[in-house]
Amino acid sequence: MPDIEFLKKIRTFLQQNHLMVMATSSKVGQPHASTMLYALDESFNLYFSTRVNTQKYKNLSENPNVGIVIGLKDELNIHIHGEVQVIQDSQEIDKALEVLAKSAVDIGDFWPPIIQIKGSDYAIFKLIPNWVRALDASSKKVNVDDSLLSMVDLSDLAKLPKKEEGAKSGELSGKTVLVAEDDQFIKKMTKMQLQKLNLNVLEVADGESTVKVMREKKPDLLLLDIGLPLKDGFEVLDELAADAALAQIPVIILSKLGQDGDKERALQKGAKYYFSKFDVDGPKIVEMINKFL
Repeated sequence: MPDIEFLKKIRTFLQQNHLMVMATSSKVGQPHASTMLYALDESFNLYFSTRVNTQKYKNLSENPNVGIVIGLKDELNIHIHGEVQVIQDSQEIDKALEVLAKSAVDIGDFWPPIIQIKGSDYAIFKLIPNWVRALDASSKKVNVDDSLLSMVDLSDLAKLPKKEEGAKSGELSGKTVLVAEDDQFIKKMTKMQLQKLNLNVLEVADGESTVKVMREKKPDLLLLDIGLPLKDGFEVLDELAADAALAQIPVIILSKLGQDGDKERALQKGAKYYFSKFDVDGPKIVEMINKFL
């Protein structure tokens, strides 16, 4: 059994290194390995997501047993084996999206490839470990009579005292950004990125609500998706441009519509900048927000 200091080291490592290599296998033994974003909740349940049209999803549907490696040279190497299940409950999905978004932001505002893949919806999975083993790769002491990997009880990690988060700071304190986005994962991740700048964040998921909140709250900036329900982003831009009280509020587009014609159309309607979700990254969004605020 690892000592308390090693357990603390494992916890910190798992909380700070959010990329894993996961091995899956189909029911006929076809293997597949992927590097993926993962997240842990406070009970050290592990979550990840994938598109439903991928080989990985097919393998997981046929055979829920997976093997995972999370490691860095000369630091730690953690092996996890367990079974995965698709999350169906809406509240648990929301919880999983929250921790996945935080993971993406915590590793340098990383925008995971799942956002950039065109096509089908994504599914959220929860991993239930059968066993966890860890190797302290920084140690040069090896007992050849024992396994290099120590068994770890995740419940012991969950019992460790929680670390307190530091206070937020930032030059943009007091500014408000409205995020108009119907993809829950992208919306949560964007919100967390903005909160790191100490910005106030408002959220909506359709075009009609966007115009309504813009008129009621008059935020300092609008981060707008084009493909919104009820009213699309182009219609929103038209309504903002026609309202003298809102026309001067800067709008940044973040959309899956990546054609040059879409970009030109949005800029002509008053948008200050246009991001395609297929080639965007968090730091660039932050750079533009700083520029227009």
